Amino acid sequence: MFTTLLLALAVGPMIKPPIHRVWTTVLSDSTQVQAVRNGVIYYTSQLTAGALNIQTGKPIWSHKFGLWNMHGDVNKDTMFVVSTENKSTSLYAVNLKTGDPTKIATVPENIDGFACDDERVYVLSGSAGLAFDAKTGKSLWKKEYIDKKPSKRLLGSATTGFGRLFFGIEGPGLHCVDPKTGNVIWKVSPEYGSYDPPTLTANGVVTRFSDIQLLDYSKGKPKWTLKTSSSEVLAMIGNVLVTKDKAVLVGFNATTGDKMWSTKAPVDTASRRGGNRDQLPVDKEGAMINDEGFFHVTVGGKVDWTVKPTFDGSPVFADAAMMICNDGNRLLGYRSGDLEPLPADETKRKAKGFDLVASFESLDQGERNQVLKLAKYTTQPLIRKYVAWSKAYDRIEGGERSGQDMMLYDLLTSTAPMLDEMCTATDTTALVQSLAEMGPKGKYRDEIKKVLGHRGDPAQVMPIYVALLKLERGKIGWDSRDSASLDAVVHSTSPIAIQFMIDALDDPTSPNEWRHASFVHLAGVGGPKGIAAVLRAKMKPGARPTWQASMMQRFARGDEITQGKDAKGRTWRLLHSSILGNTSDLYMQEKKGASWAPAIFLNVYTGRTFGGKAPTEYRGIPMAKLIEAEWLKVFPDDASLRKDSDGDGLTDLVEARLGTDLNKADTDGDGLKDSVDPCPNAAPRALNDKEKIIAACVEAKFFSQGWEVPAIISVDGMNPFELVGYDSFLLWSVGRERGSLGSMYGAGMNSIGFGPPMNRLDDKVIGKEIIKIFADGKSAETTISRYSGGLNGEGQAVKLIKIANDWFVTEIETRYVS
Repeated sequence: MFTTLLLALAVGPMIKPPIHRVWTTVLSDSTQVQAVRNGVIYYTSQLTAGALNIQTGKPIWSHKFGLWNMHGDVNKDTMFVVSTENKSTSLYAVNLKTGDPTKIATVPENIDGFACDDERVYVLSGSAGLAFDAKTGKSLWKKEYIDKKPSKRLLGSATTGFGRLFFGIEGPGLHCVDPKTGNVIWKVSPEYGSYDPPTLTANGVVTRFSDIQLLDYSKGKPKWTLKTSSSEVLAMIGNVLVTKDKAVLVGFNATTGDKMWSTKAPVDTASRRGGNRDQLPVDKEGAMINDEGFFHVTVGGKVDWTVKPTFDGSPVFADAAMMICNDGNRLLGYRSGDLEPLPADETKRKAKGFDLVASFESLDQGERNQVLKLAKYTTQPLIRKYVAWSKAYDRIEGGERSGQDMMLYDLLTSTAPMLDEMCTATDTTALVQSLAEMGPKGKYRDEIKKVLGHRGDPAQVMPIYVALLKLERGKIGWDSRDSASLDAVVHSTSPIAIQFMIDALDDPTSPNEWRHASFVHLAGVGGPKGIAAVLRAKMKPGARPTWQASMMQRFARGDEITQGKDAKGRTWRLLHSSILGNTSDLYMQEKKGASWAPAIFLNVYTGRTFGGKAPTEYRGIPMAKLIEAEWLKVFPDDASLRKDSDGDGLTDLVEARLGTDLNKADTDGDGLKDSVDPCPNAAPRALNDKEKIIAACVEAKFFSQGWEVPAIISVDGMNPFELVGYDSFLLWSVGRERGSLGSMYGAGMNSIGFGPPMNRLDDKVIGKEIIKIFADGKSAETTISRYSGGLNGEGQAVKLIKIANDWFVTEIETRYVS
């Protein structure tokens, strides 16, 4: 949008650290700074649009619109705001000096791109572009940029400048449009990121799809192309385009595309709330960059400062005196100088703590760190604040709209970990009281229950939590209920909590959630009795039930597709099952008396995989016709479906799916036939520490989780060995795979992998060891991942301890979900 350059440019030179917060203005969700001019910040938010004094953050003017005020932009004298109210979406023109709004047009409800110039306002709605007169709101033109109506809502963007208008539309691509007529001058259709907005420069339009390119404005022809590992434009410093190639910052001449300089990119894994990687303030001397670190790079390629940010949000403006940050619902102003240190006098420390908590909603991360340091005085006032936020959020959940949903969410989710660090047993009564005030249906009471379980007096808390868990056991939906109590119990060293976990592991009928949590944590908190219980619960080597037996054990009514009799009068049924790695695989069973014979794998599936479309036919028969009737003619007497060349109980078709040797009944030679071997392509052997860690992680991750699908495991630099901690077939990836199981990715099978330890999602892990064993040789960390498809997986950080010669998992925490 047009405002990108307005925000980025600063007179310079820019402020540099150290800096401290001097004001905060709390607004509402979806806050966007549209421009900073002559000491005034112009913004839009979900509820309001307004102008603030840059030095004080105080309002110059403010106007409240409808509840959903989601788009805005500015030209030389007007802010344009889109607001939805009373089921109508309106375009307002707001005078920048007075704040007086005028409704000038009605616009589509769904807007994907919005921009303006001094003459017109532009709207992209789906694949349709519209233009309105900036003074009168008169409709000037409407153009459709896709011939056929799309089947889904499309992502889009609008950008204007240098006499051109650009609409980016998901799929069709980036359209260069004549602002006067809406006619397409030229377009480009990249495979990915087709809706990404370009960067407009005096030399041409910079696009960042698979490569960074400079296209001329007249015909869209490339002037130059940059092939680097990144297609991000991190900054435009005058005529220098800054991007990244692996771990190196690179500056290119934006006119010619020639490389000007390169320097190693700073790395700082400290997380920052509300940050992003958008272009940050720029002046003629350099630019702020937020990549894997937060730093300033000069126009000549020198990184002249790097900081661990304690500010919140992303900087949207900076000059020599001030920096303005936006975290989505607040604007924060910063000036040069260190944050005032905490006083040494206890009376003053107490007063300071109370003051900080009273203004907690306005604090940045640096000041919240001070709240932690003053926990002696700030803990219980902060608990009371938390209760107030929780009640306010509950009112929103009940239908009361406030425009501050995300701000309350951020406060609740970021403060709970602080309280978990701050509270002690002396805060037990206050925590119990807070639960009573939030009520049994409080949305965020579970976070306080976890704090109470972790930090409260165990003698008071654990009997209550164990009783609550047992009370919920027999109720419908117990698996998703009272996880906070379970979390507290399994982290406790209280004797009653340890006995609860031991009983859960010793009782196979206990809820799976109890058993899994107990298996993961008991070795770390339960002492010798806890370790013994974990060892008793571990899966034992040896034969497993066949896949047919497992399939029938988990058979559900919805698995059956149809039944029928063949030409010989035999009764068959056709089934779906994921038991061999694809949820749409077809199987058939013959009815024998009152029972059904073992299922037969047909090697036919009906759904798509991650890398392939759904089959449309089988042996020339359309898939719909095959399932409707033809299967009874094709499959019952097909001998190839039953062929078992090595007599191991797996048909050749099943072995071709799994990748086992169809000419050897025992692929890995461990004495178990492939049909009952839990890890059929790896034999048991003596293990070193790292291999024991991998085995412990797999079992803890999947213990009592009921996975019925086969999985492939891959660990860089590790030779296969027998793993027995997974419910179904677990096969090692061994170079070029024999079977088709890997190609079922995205259709049901699991892919298991390992990576370096992660404390936070933004940790830099490239080049690090997969397993970190600490100097004591008794503790370790790693990350285990499970993927069943591109949007079905997770990565979890795992902590382990070594006791005698065995490794035990003591913690599994999710780091990312896809």
